[in-house]
Amino acid sequence: DGRDGGAHLADLELVLHESQLREVLREQLVGLRSTRVFGRQEHEQRRFDEAERAAQRTIELDPNSAGGHTQLGTIRDFLGQFEEALPFYTRAHRLDPQFDLALHFLGRTLLNLGRFDEAEIAFKRRLALAPRSDMTRFYLACLYGRTGRHEEARRYWHEVFEVNPDFSIDHFKRAMPYQDPAIIPRLIDGLREAGISL
Repeated sequence: DGRDGGAHLADLELVLHESQLREVLREQLVGLRSTRVFGRQEHEQRRFDEAERAAQRTIELDPNSAGGHTQLGTIRDFLGQFEEALPFYTRAHRLDPQFDLALHFLGRTLLNLGRFDEAEIAFKRRLALAPRSDMTRFYLACLYGRTGRHEEARRYWHEVFEVNPDFSIDHFKRAMPYQDPAIIPRLIDGLREAGISL
């Protein structure tokens, strides 16, 4: 149904989904599947060095993998290296303009950097490609709350639950492997500023 409320738990599995990979030899595909699973597990365990090596192996097998470059961006994102993450998302989008998750993570990183206008553009472009995304709506609600556009924040917050009635802030907080514990409270401050009860 297009919902991605669990995307923050399975970012790497999604971004390295084999449908996003270019034509490679059969034996390379076997390696990519193994790398994809390894990368997701290591990322969830916050073992970022191992996740980095898994992403690099993916790119060695397929240099044009939008998913592999996006994975490298998300690792830096969760380490709080936001500026360093941006080129990976830009390259992923250039490699595959239809790879909507690169736009989603680009928007999230720009939001964390306080580059709100650019983040809004990335999120809106992601929604044009993935109109059923609950997580992109969530981040837009956070963004609009932080920029004083409270009515829009409340509208997107309501849409999150229209798309995914099971969405949970507590689940979101537990799932996001940011190394800096201040990042998530800062993200959701906008919701409170918009008068949204959490």
